[in-house]
Amino acid sequence: MARMQIDMPKRFIFSTKMQIRIGDCASGIHLGNHHLVSYLNEAMIGLLKANGFTDLTVDGNAFINADLAVTYLSESSHGDVLNVQVAIGEYNSYGCDLLFQVFNEKTGAPAATAKMGMLFFDYNNKQLVKVPDVFKETFDAQK
Repeated sequence: MARMQIDMPKRFIFSTKMQIRIGDCASGIHLGNHHLVSYLNEAMIGLLKANGFTDLTVDGNAFINADLAVTYLSESSHGDVLNVQVAIGEYNSYGCDLLFQVFNEKTGAPAATAKMGMLFFDYNNKQLVKVPDVFKETFDAQK
């Protein structure tokens, strides 16, 4: 089976640490895949809040997930601390990619990489909207 490749940037602009809880482990053995996705979402919200945005709203528009790719690289267990790093990837007309690099602090090993395709959406009009200028200005200055 060919492994999916996610190209990681040289620079990450946000980092947060999260300790794995026992309830996040599959059969009490290692971090469950669906819980890793929750950690990625938590890091995304942390990135937005650290840059003055509220939760998943930017300039009045929702920041929604269009797709997700995750490559699991090593096992992490209850009590381990994960360092989740986030970068803004390429823009398209209606959104951008978020890139994640996850390291296990105890072992130093990379635990996962991920890419989320994010879009800006106007729920009132039920349509995609262009990437807000304030978003580009905020994050282009950090790239």
